[in-house]
Amino acid sequence: MPVGLGVGIVVGGALRSIAIDEAPAALRTAAQGFINIGTAIGSLLAAAAISGIAEFGGGGATGFALAYRVVAVLMLAALAVTFGLRYERVGVGAAQG
Repeated sequence: MPVGLGVGIVVGGALRSIAIDEAPAALRTAAQGFINIGTAIGSLLAAAAISGIAEFGGGGATGFALAYRVVAVLMLAALAVTFGLRYERVGVGAAQG
């Protein structure tokens, strides 16, 4: 449940807000559709990867513990990468010269 809550918060509203804000008005519906498709494919791949790692790790609770440790490390790496991203909006609110 905590994993689902975290993923729902990060992927759900935030990603859709970014798509709406950054996509041109004519492409916003396409951006929303792309996010829906990407989320669905990502969910399927994540379930397959976690199951594969769990099976490789011996199955049962031991295998799933390994799988979720791997996921935790990957999420921490992704968090570190996000801190390296910079948000720059060229021309908005700045004097052009």
